[in-house]
Amino acid sequence: MNEYLIICVVFAIFFYRALLCGYVVDDVTWHAKIAEGKKTKFKGWKLKHKVHIFLYGAGIFKNGFQEHLFTSSIHLINSLLIYKVTGSLLASLLYMVNPVNNQTVLWLNGRRYSVCVLCCLLAWNFKVLMIPLFAFSAFIHVSGIMLPFVFLFTEYWYMTPLAVILGAIVGFTKFQNIYNSRKETFSKDNELQKLTWKKIIISIKSLGFYFTHILCPQKPTMYHQFLYYFGRYDRAIKDGYSLNFTFWKGLAICSFLMYEIIAHQNIWAIWFLAFQIQYSGILTVTMTVADRYTCISSIGVMMILVKYVDMLPDPYRVIAYTAIFAYYFTKYQPLFRAYTNIEEFYLYQINLQPEGVDARCLLAELYITRRRLYSAFSVIQQGLIYRKGEFKLTLTMVRVLLELQRYDEALSVMAIAIKNAPVGEDEEAKEAYDDLVQQVAGIKLQVRMGAMNRADKRKMA
Repeated sequence: MNEYLIICVVFAIFFYRALLCGYVVDDVTWHAKIAEGKKTKFKGWKLKHKVHIFLYGAGIFKNGFQEHLFTSSIHLINSLLIYKVTGSLLASLLYMVNPVNNQTVLWLNGRRYSVCVLCCLLAWNFKVLMIPLFAFSAFIHVSGIMLPFVFLFTEYWYMTPLAVILGAIVGFTKFQNIYNSRKETFSKDNELQKLTWKKIIISIKSLGFYFTHILCPQKPTMYHQFLYYFGRYDRAIKDGYSLNFTFWKGLAICSFLMYEIIAHQNIWAIWFLAFQIQYSGILTVTMTVADRYTCISSIGVMMILVKYVDMLPDPYRVIAYTAIFAYYFTKYQPLFRAYTNIEEFYLYQINLQPEGVDARCLLAELYITRRRLYSAFSVIQQGLIYRKGEFKLTLTMVRVLLELQRYDEALSVMAIAIKNAPVGEDEEAKEAYDDLVQQVAGIKLQVRMGAMNRADKRKMA
């Protein structure tokens, strides 16, 4: 009982600032969507839709405080369940304060991932409930779909076929629709969604990235640069499939995990591989990598970490744990400020990764909406210093220049964007350029006509 109390006290001390966070990224749009449903008291909505929305993310509660209190409470429960599952207080605390899990604690729309963690941990604690819990997890989100596979390595292996069948009935159609809708945002026949044996290289690299990122999250962020351009440019595709240092690092980590599984029957090494393999670049429809994709697999990594740190004799063991907790604590602190509002969120990403693209473009779009046009110009201009001619940055700069009525410059920048168009988007970029030329010509004609009309009025006066 004392261990559970310790977890609760550490959580209260560490995460009270989470209650001061607000709405960022998708939270804003999802909150607006739920607000529309509230106006009609969700009239015509089926019960399953209401449950899914309640556990998806922002919008159900009255304010950000209540939203974050609910989401944070799920994280606390998960941390308590980890202790019950593993018997390791340190693994539970490390998971709880590891900044890699920021998106399931501080990001409201990461709630669905946290609910899947809860389902998996409850199933692992109360194995007789695995089948209904897995089905519910599959209904909420895809992140827990490998749970039946892990059960194959337990005495409850016979539950796996039933769980898979029920999970498919509950979740297959929904996730097929989600997959198809998200696939439409990518260019046709793109490399990210090709099933080829070469993807083994990408998977090995991704598993290596995730394992080291969980252990030592140097840059806990929403937008990672790892394999960012893979699938977009020929040179990036070639680099992705190359047997470079990233591959050999990933191979070494995978070999270590296989050693743990074969030599020591380490279920937590299986746990990591099972829950991370689905996010290892085999088939990508959202992001190549993301912190939230580690929400379940990171439990396994924390258990492996504790196993090896515990092998150290004192006082080195105490020193190691102190250093790890201090590192996690230090890395977590900027995240509490980042999640207070959407502008602070983007600024955090940019400060962490100045060379990043997505955060800059999204911040510029936000500034355009707020009519802070020169702020938007500055954000993109700085980005182009780091990535000269980058496609997304140049397209965003075109929009900024159009808003500033600097039409000739917008055309010049658009021409640069066309030269750097990703694979499969060349024709679309050229069509956009032709449309822009016509729009600018029309605007210039209107300006000239307006000037002529004003001149005529002055003559008549």
